[in-house]
Amino acid sequence: MYYYPGGVQYYQAGRPPQHFLNPDQVKNYLNQAVDMRMSSGRSLCNVYITYVSSQTDKEKPDYGDMTYLRIIDGKFVSFSNNTQNIDEVGPAGSLCGHRPSW
Repeated sequence: MYYYPGGVQYYQAGRPPQHFLNPDQVKNYLNQAVDMRMSSGRSLCNVYITYVSSQTDKEKPDYGDMTYLRIIDGKFVSFSNNTQNIDEVGPAGSLCGHRPSW
């Protein structure tokens, strides 16, 4: 249970989603199922983060690169993106509830 102005918020996974701006914070969710809200407003539910670049220099082209898995038609499909495109990320169920990713 977490408190916020105006009431109490419950999160299935035991901790609230967090707002991230850098790859090091997203690395905390490496090899875990997560919900993500992208800068475009799109929600990705119950995806599995498999890779986050260790590049720390923002000037390098691979800074923030990441891959994640989704289940589509019963198969794992890998997608690439960048952590800079994520507005929020949290444990699976924290942003999307029980909505599946497919």
